[in-house]
Amino acid sequence: MEERIARIWMNKLNSGIVQGKDFLFLGGRYSAYGVLCLIYEEDTDNNINYTGEITIPLVVLEWAGIKDINIPVGRYKSLVHANDCGVSFVSLAGWIKQNWKIL
Repeated sequence: MEERIARIWMNKLNSGIVQGKDFLFLGGRYSAYGVLCLIYEEDTDNNINYTGEITIPLVVLEWAGIKDINIPVGRYKSLVHANDCGVSFVSLAGWIKQNWKIL
């Protein structure tokens, strides 16, 4: 993944944004990849519809330079799985800090 975007993502995850699960964004809550969608919109001025969605748009993955969303995060199958199992944004940001190059 692109280092610049990884840094922005980590900062936003650590900013106190409200964490949710199962959807990218719903009811004022974001998943980790929902936060990345928000950053995409802010960075590109392109609006995407990700409210209530479960799949991160390909345009966001390409923009971020993410090649694989199924890399294990500790004992979890992926970042999505870790988020949906309640791993905090702060912990996920720490994992991204250590592993952004392999995403």
